[in-house]
Amino acid sequence: MKAFTIVEILISIAVVGVLVAIVMAGLSSFRESTNLTRARDIVFQTLKNARIQTLASDSASSFGVRFASTSITLFMGNGYNPSDASNKEAILPVLAEISSVGFEGTTSAEIYFRRLTGEPSNTGTITLRSARNEDKILMIEIFSSGLITAP
Repeated sequence: MKAFTIVEILISIAVVGVLVAIVMAGLSSFRESTNLTRARDIVFQTLKNARIQTLASDSASSFGVRFASTSITLFMGNGYNPSDASNKEAILPVLAEISSVGFEGTTSAEIYFRRLTGEPSNTGTITLRSARNEDKILMIEIFSSGLITAP
């Protein structure tokens, strides 16, 4: 009969440990990328919904979006009112955040769309990034025509 030695068992455990660490690192990176993409999709869809609701003259009002680092809020009107019951907040996925709202000519963290034309009150870029890896970024661009892109 042949048995395993302690050295063989320890080497086997070490190899399994290294393999588990490699797999976990890959899964963590995949999760970060997935959450960042989901965050971009949430922001993109909320912006599109605000524009569509404005063009449809829903409630005879314009609609807009306010940006915070880990959430966005769809609001009715030409400005954000935190006590408005019609506000709809969306929390971004874990490990994803809005790192900058770069609207031209303003430091405002909100945008609304003008009735009838759908033109935005601000134009520029919204940048989302991974909370763990600042090099992983996705952007959304808003143009003066109202076109919203997520390249």
